[in-house]
Amino acid sequence: MNAGATAGEVTPAAADRLKPRTLVITSLGYFMVILDTTAKNVALPDIGKDLHATVGGLQWVVDGYLLVFASLLLTAGALSDRYGARRLFAVGLSIFGAGSVLSAVARTPGELIAGQLVAGVGGALATPSSLALLSVTFTEPKERGRAFGLWATVAGAGTASGPLIGGLLVTLFGWQSVFLINIPVVAVGLWLVRRWLPPSKRNPERALDIPGQVAGVAALGALTYGVITAGEHGWSSTSVLVSLVGAAVAGALFIAIELRSSAPMFPLRLLRSARLSSSVFAGSAINFGTYSQMFLLALYFQTARGYGALQTGVAELPMTALCVLLPSVAGRVVGKYGPRRPLAFGLAAMSVGALCLSGLSLDTSYGWAVPGLLITGAGMAFSIPAVAAAAMTGVNPSEAGAASGVLNTARQVGGVLGVSVLGTVVGASIGTELRLALIITAVVQIVGALAAWIGLRTVAVPQAAAKETPVAASQKADPAPARN
Repeated sequence: MNAGATAGEVTPAAADRLKPRTLVITSLGYFMVILDTTAKNVALPDIGKDLHATVGGLQWVVDGYLLVFASLLLTAGALSDRYGARRLFAVGLSIFGAGSVLSAVARTPGELIAGQLVAGVGGALATPSSLALLSVTFTEPKERGRAFGLWATVAGAGTASGPLIGGLLVTLFGWQSVFLINIPVVAVGLWLVRRWLPPSKRNPERALDIPGQVAGVAALGALTYGVITAGEHGWSSTSVLVSLVGAAVAGALFIAIELRSSAPMFPLRLLRSARLSSSVFAGSAINFGTYSQMFLLALYFQTARGYGALQTGVAELPMTALCVLLPSVAGRVVGKYGPRRPLAFGLAAMSVGALCLSGLSLDTSYGWAVPGLLITGAGMAFSIPAVAAAAMTGVNPSEAGAASGVLNTARQVGGVLGVSVLGTVVGASIGTELRLALIITAVVQIVGALAAWIGLRTVAVPQAAAKETPVAASQKADPAPARN
C-alpha cells in the first residue's frame, strides 16, 4: 500500500494487510514514548554529575516531559481528528525525535529540560493519534479489543524494561544514549508510516479549546514550578508563593472556561458521576506512586547505595517484571469480578509495598527491598488495568473518548505531582528522607483504594467481559485518550 491511497480506496485485501502493519507501527511508537519515560530515571545520577544538576533540576528532567505530555493529551486528541491521525502521528514522532536529539547534546540542565519539553510535545501528539489509527483500522469489536490489548501490553513492556534497558545503555555508552536510542526508532517509524499507512480522514470542523488549553498548562506548570522550587528555596520564598497563587488563579480560570465552553477539552460535567470521579482519583493516586517511586528508587540505589545504572535496573526487576507478567491475570480478574475489588486491592498493595520500602536506609541490605518491590509491582499490575475498566464501565459510547481523556490526563497529572512533591520532600537527603516520601506515597494510595471501594460499589462488569483478551476490557481507553 502506498501513501497516495485514500481511506476510501482501501480494498478488503489491502485492509487485511493494513491491520498488522498499523498495530506494529503504533505499538513501536508508543513503546518508545513509554520507554523514554522510565529508562531515563536510572540515568539521572550520571546526568546530575555530568551537568552539575541539583535534585530540583533532575525533577524537572522527569517532570518537564510529563508536564507537557499531560497538558497536551486532550488537545492532541482533537488535533488528531482535525488534521488526520496519520499526519499527527508522524508529526509527533518527528518532534519526539528532535527533542531526543536536543536532550542528548545538552550541556546544561536547562538545555536538557528544554529538550525534554520538546519531546513531551511529540509524545503527547503521537499517543492519542496512535489509538485513533487503531480505532479506524480495527472496526470489528473483538479485533479492536485484541489490538488494544496488544498495544497496551507493549506499553507495559516499555514500562517494565525501561530501567533495565536504560541501565545497560548508560553503563555501556553513557547517559546520552538513553535519548539517542530513540533516533533510529523514530526513523524506522516514519519510514513505515510513509510506506504502509494511507492518509487518514480529517474533520476540519473539530473544535479546539485554546483558552482552556492555555489556562490548564499555566495552572499545572505554575503548581509544578512552585513545589519543585520550594525544595531549594523554602515554602515561604517569594517565587514559590507567587507560583502557587498563580496556579490557583489559573486553575480557577480553567474551571470557569471549561464550564462555559461549548466544546470543552476537559468535560467537568463527567465528574458528577461518583464512578468516574472515584476512578479519576484512583488513577491519579496510581501514577503519583508509580512515577515518584521509580524516580526515588533510581536515586536511592545509585546515590545512597552506590549501585551502577545497570545494577539499579536489575535491582528494580522484582517490581517492573510483574508489570508484564501479571496484567493478563488482572484482566481475567476484572472480567470475572468487576473492577472494584482488583482496583482497591491493587492500590492497597501499592500502599503496603511503599511502607515496606520505607524501611530502607543506608545500611539495609538489598534483600530487605525485595518484598516491597514485589508487592508494589503486583499492585501496579492489578490497579492499572482495573482503573480503566472502572472508568469506562457504563459510559455512553458517545462520551467514551472524553471519559478516557479525563482519566488519562488525571493520571499523568498525578505522575507530575508525585515526582515534584516527593522529590522536594527528599531533596538532597535521599538516604535519610526516603522513608517520609514513601509514607506519603502509601497514604495517598490507601486513600485512593478507599475512594475506589466506596465510589465503585455499584459498578459491575458483564460476564462477557471475562471472555475478552488480556486487559482488553481495561485498556480500551488506557493509558491515553483516543479521540474526544
